[in-house]
Amino acid sequence: MSEYVIFTDSTSDLPVDLVKNLGVDVVSLKYEINGEVYDDCFGENREKLLEDFYIRIKNGERAKTSQINPAEFVDSFSRFLDNGKDILYISFTSGLSATFNSAKIAANELYEKYPDRKIKIIDSLCASMGEGLLVYEAVMQKRSGKNLEDLTDWIEKNKLNICHWVVVDDLNHLKAGGRVSPTAAFFGSILNVKPLIHVDNEGHLVITGKHRGKRKSLDFFIEKMKKNITSTERVFISHSRSFEDAQWFGDRIKAECGIKEVIISEIGCVIGAHTGVGVVAVFFWGSQR
Repeated sequence: MSEYVIFTDSTSDLPVDLVKNLGVDVVSLKYEINGEVYDDCFGENREKLLEDFYIRIKNGERAKTSQINPAEFVDSFSRFLDNGKDILYISFTSGLSATFNSAKIAANELYEKYPDRKIKIIDSLCASMGEGLLVYEAVMQKRSGKNLEDLTDWIEKNKLNICHWVVVDDLNHLKAGGRVSPTAAFFGSILNVKPLIHVDNEGHLVITGKHRGKRKSLDFFIEKMKKNITSTERVFISHSRSFEDAQWFGDRIKAECGIKEVIISEIGCVIGAHTGVGVVAVFFWGSQR
């Protein structure tokens, strides 16, 4: 059985220490501000880069994402293919990005040079730490002994069981990036209404409701989680400059839902370019996405 490497991308928003512990390789996606293109932040200086990024966003600068070139995947994958290792890449949802398609193009090109190697490209249909949770479990499954084919099958069968529930302060960033309609953004931005969003089975963002105030929205999520969660081992929370709300929420779901471990991480620049400041999102294994 050939050895294989698990790849993901920076939109998985995994904490730096956890990336190291999992031993996954991370492909950096890109964003643009004022005509300058930057790599997403996921390395050692992630916290400082995120602080600078969100200051710019709060000061009114507009960030947008920049498509990754297939050649970057070719370079990243080739380092391991040259050493006789196979590749499993878990991609950011195709419902929000062309990243998956770029990786597929790269894989088709690489098959010509490495006909004896295996390259599995998986559309996670997940975003942020929903993608991260899928990557985490994939690594656990690999460590338990699954080979590349069996793990690929497992991911495809289980990826739609990851729930993504998100509350945002302001839909205008999502509107600017074409992720929600102008009408939805307008009505979501008035009277302190906090839109509730989830990721559907096609990997798109869908507005499912609204509440007055962020903590009331998070209370609503807790009640839904009690009915829907299928694994209490761990829950992932991501946020954008909402440290106190994320910690408060994490403490609540530990106490009320019996969660053994809550991992909290800040949303990276690529996701943050579309969500802006003030997001809190929760990701868990559930019976209904």
